[in-house]
Amino acid sequence: MSVKAILQEILALLQQQVADVVAGDHLAVRAGAERYELLMAQLEQAEIDLSPAELKPLYDDIQQEKTKLQSLLSVEVNRVEFLLRLLVGSGSLKPIGYPGKGRSESGSRMFNRRA
Repeated sequence: MSVKAILQEILALLQQQVADVVAGDHLAVRAGAERYELLMAQLEQAEIDLSPAELKPLYDDIQQEKTKLQSLLSVEVNRVEFLLRLLVGSGSLKPIGYPGKGRSESGSRMFNRRA
């Protein structure tokens, strides 16, 4: 199989994985990851049939889709971690804002100093 065909298949696979993550189909994402590993192994053995000028746009498209997929996956990981914390009840969440409201926390002294 040629490098161009493999890279085009990788691009199509990444686009499909982005759609699968958006749809929430974790089984398809997992199958896509396995397929991606197979394509990468084939890419190592493939014959090079592209010039660098022909390869650049395809490479850029693949990088863009990979970035999009990684971003979506990190959002999903954060969402799942949040839901697990809610289900398990991992204790109190620290408030966001100025550090320390009481005297027991060291950050509170910074804001209570007199000039």
